[in-house]
Amino acid sequence: MWSYLARWLLVVVAAGVPSGAFEEPSIYLRVDGEPNSTYEAFAAAGASSCGVRCRNTGCRVWSWTPQEKLCSFHDSFLPSSFPSPQAGVQTFVAAVRLHGFLYVLLDVGAQSWLEARDLCLKVKGILTYTEDTEWMLSVLGFYGKDGFYLGLEKDPNNELWFDQQGRAFENSSIPWGLGEPDEGEPCMAMWSTVGNVYCESVFALPSLCKITE
Repeated sequence: MWSYLARWLLVVVAAGVPSGAFEEPSIYLRVDGEPNSTYEAFAAAGASSCGVRCRNTGCRVWSWTPQEKLCSFHDSFLPSSFPSPQAGVQTFVAAVRLHGFLYVLLDVGAQSWLEARDLCLKVKGILTYTEDTEWMLSVLGFYGKDGFYLGLEKDPNNELWFDQQGRAFENSSIPWGLGEPDEGEPCMAMWSTVGNVYCESVFALPSLCKITE
């Protein structure tokens, strides 16, 4: 949930040491109100100072409330537009790039794989997967998290896994951790290695979202 910050109070958000694959945050994606607008699009607005403060301290999530002129930094993500609308709040999350696409890690606390998938859809993205294990480990380091949900779901009739865009992956092509996958668990998550989970089980794992619009 949102961490509390007094008006214009400068606080460095605790995060893990970013991997060498990523620099400190250079782009923030607005993910509520006007999805997919970048911080740069608001450089001339009042939010600019808030964004600069967040960027300079390496924080990963920040929000700006124009009417109250309230700048807040956060250690987790809860879009102001859900579950209850808060008109006028602008929420930005640090984004990373891969092959020309933007990705954000959205941490709302405990959720199931199904909820993680739906959260990505709400910000006009998809719960994603890549075979690049090194990149995924870099994402963990950049955001300072222990794991996240991935967007693969197993076909119950064969050994294929499908991503949220319909691409199929052979079970043997997935970089599973030792002892994985477990029988009968049709959804996927990433910790230090890739593993599978029951889609309805709840873990304190963020959503790794690929922005598609």
